[in-house]
Amino acid sequence: MARVVLVSDMLRGFFEEGYPLYCGIDAQSIIPNVKKLLERELEQNSKIFYLCDHHAPDDPEFRMFPPHCIEGTPEAEIIPELSPYPGEIIPKRTFSSFYNTSLEKKLEALQPKTIVVCGVCTHICVLQAVILMPETEATKLKSPSIVLLPSTIGLISSLWTIWRRCLVPS
Repeated sequence: MARVVLVSDMLRGFFEEGYPLYCGIDAQSIIPNVKKLLERELEQNSKIFYLCDHHAPDDPEFRMFPPHCIEGTPEAEIIPELSPYPGEIIPKRTFSSFYNTSLEKKLEALQPKTIVVCGVCTHICVLQAVILMPETEATKLKSPSIVLLPSTIGLISSLWTIWRRCLVPS
């Protein structure tokens, strides 16, 4: 397996107005980039994983954030724009894509040479996926590249601007 794409929290709760953690209208701007990325990667037989907030109604995370993306609600569904792109959904209950999920074992089995990360929120779940990745056995074995694309955005656009200047080549 040459490549894996981790799509973080491209969920209705972050992209549709009216939900408590709506990322704002600017978040819509990454959807075309993510779609193009998925089209290209699927043509190359890359494995796509959708990492999705999937909280219990009494989730401890709600001490820090308002209740959001509760399992079984429309808010926890992948945005309709990405529904044509097949991938495996991995539910998560924390910022981490690895804590109490099946992702690490799946990466160990696939041994990807490159891992591409995209989605929301740049300074929370996307950041955690990238920071925690070197800690996993899968990524220690072959040292894949981790590519952060301009297909991410945060809750606060000024933080996204700073991140983009620091980490993503123009």
